[in-house]
Amino acid sequence: SFVFTTNKIVNKNKFEGFVSTLPKDVLRAKGFINFPDGTYLFNYVNGRYDFEKWTKDDTKLVFIGKNLNSVKSAINSVFG
Repeated sequence: SFVFTTNKIVNKNKFEGFVSTLPKDVLRAKGFINFPDGTYLFNYVNGRYDFEKWTKDDTKLVFIGKNLNSVKSAINSVFG
């Protein structure tokens, strides 16, 4: 597993594109993500994900699975 945090506001379309390409090795991901219209609770399980409006100020995501090095590299393109 690994944890990713940032104070940047994330483009929702870009993030959803990233999530839709996560490899099957990512079993679970969750946390908070800050989009231009507010912060959301993010839940990902087995290729499905959802967002729930939340009150929080930063992005903190946890990714759980195997062989996550490619995910660590790809996440920088979303938040860069």
